[in-house]
Amino acid sequence: MRSEIAEIPAVFQKLADQIPAITKQIDALSLTNIDSVILVARGTSDNAALFLKYLIETKIGIPCGLASPSVVTIYKSTLKFTNCLVIGLSQSGQSPDIVTYTKAAKSGGAKSISLTNDPESPLAKATDLHLYLEAGAEKAVAATKSYSAELLLSYILVTAWAKESINLEKLIAATKASVNNLAQVESVVSNFEHKDGITTMGRGFAYANAQECALKIQETLKIPVSSFSSAD
Repeated sequence: MRSEIAEIPAVFQKLADQIPAITKQIDALSLTNIDSVILVARGTSDNAALFLKYLIETKIGIPCGLASPSVVTIYKSTLKFTNCLVIGLSQSGQSPDIVTYTKAAKSGGAKSISLTNDPESPLAKATDLHLYLEAGAEKAVAATKSYSAELLLSYILVTAWAKESINLEKLIAATKASVNNLAQVESVVSNFEHKDGITTMGRGFAYANAQECALKIQETLKIPVSSFSSAD
């Protein structure tokens, strides 16, 4: 897990190198008539979707919601998604409910984009546009570099949609500095008391990371964690 975290700056650089190509693909998809967005994801990718939701609503200004795949997979509903964009996020691109919901949305008139770590996955092939996370093989059970890639790729996607310029040099430099300074994190952890339980908090763009932090602690340490918006 630590070795994969150390790969994040290199993953970010690969995504930065793809900005011109991604911008061209977003322009070609023609999103001018889109007036709502639905995000479909599970687990870690669901937390990345929260970040993407804030990006879309702040930069594009249209409503953005999180899908409930069981509406299609269990209740067999017919979706009416004219002028709607559906974005699927999945490291593997294999989740049957995510793929099924995305296909139903397309049948209902939606345009679709997928963000996955496998260009040959069912989700990647089911959408109008696939964007590759550039994270490479991820072996740790708790996803780290692919989650970080989902956040950055979401930022690149929405920035291109908003037709804004983007420069990631400072971000990549800061990421390298963070990876090279894990001793500071260790000093915090050594003084961390969790016998009475753990609560993670965040608001706005930080809310996604609060949720993901809670998930990571539970996945790796098997300690129950509560996660809240700090406004609550």
